[in-house]
Amino acid sequence: MAFRRGATFRDMNRYACALLLVALPAFAQPMTFDGTICRMNRAADRMIIGADAGPRLRIVADHPKVTYEGIKYDLLDLRPGDHVRIGGNRNGSMIRATAIDTKVHVPAEITADALVPSRTIVGRFADGGDIFTLALPGQHRLRVDGSRVRVGALHNGDLLEVRGERSDDILRATSINVITDREDASCRENAMRGESPADTAAREASEIRFLQGGN
Repeated sequence: MAFRRGATFRDMNRYACALLLVALPAFAQPMTFDGTICRMNRAADRMIIGADAGPRLRIVADHPKVTYEGIKYDLLDLRPGDHVRIGGNRNGSMIRATAIDTKVHVPAEITADALVPSRTIVGRFADGGDIFTLALPGQHRLRVDGSRVRVGALHNGDLLEVRGERSDDILRATSINVITDREDASCRENAMRGESPADTAAREASEIRFLQGGN
């Protein structure tokens, strides 16, 4: 960096400080905050969080400790709309979560044992074809007969809303709605407030790239 002729000591001092800041490493900044899971990817290791304080934050959840009231919880049991407290380290525009404490406990009535025909079950596609496994919170598993609906495009980890009729130990699906990329409604409303349609489209495209593994 060249000084212009006649530069003052204050100018040179400003340049020196700028060079020092450039040379310093970007240290991670520990932080803890509360927010709502707005959207997440299939593996649940990348999330967009709407912080209670206002901003939307990008979270990389690389094997964090996940708890509910001090009890170990599964990362894949988290859902868009869940209220969480996240501890982690901020590095640039992303936060690497080291701990996630969920404030929303999964009610017992959504588990397989309490399933009734009129209820919509939310779970993750685990494996299979027309007959597949739906992974429910709390390590519960439900066998689903999807032969009456199209399941060929489903991928492991897809978050599904399944409605059907219970028969013995299997749910015969009458409809399956893939909600993997769905954003929580309250998050979306907050994010769009004051945005132009073009700004919304650009933000959502950027967030999807992040959820798919980009920066």
